[in-house]
Amino acid sequence: MSPPRKVSKTVPGPHWKAGETGVNIGEWFSQEPVFTEKCTYCLLCWLYCPDGAIRREDSKKLLTVEPFCKNCGICVEVCPVKAVVMVPKAEKKGKS
Repeated sequence: MSPPRKVSKTVPGPHWKAGETGVNIGEWFSQEPVFTEKCTYCLLCWLYCPDGAIRREDSKKLLTVEPFCKNCGICVEVCPVKAVVMVPKAEKKGKS
């Protein structure tokens, strides 16, 4: 019988703070993810984000770090309650 496999004790999710990857994507995209009030803070979007561009703010609030998000849409796809939506960039700036 083979010895038991060692289980990694690595914490899931990105291993860096949002925006600290050093890869600035720039301004080439026309849409970006926005978190709506339907968010249940399950953190699946944060876990699956390939760029670590989702930041946890306060309690129960998520934000994307704009220059590091490449707008791949993975966060939109993995959200079980469809709380993440892609909106035109100009529309988001108009709401701020």
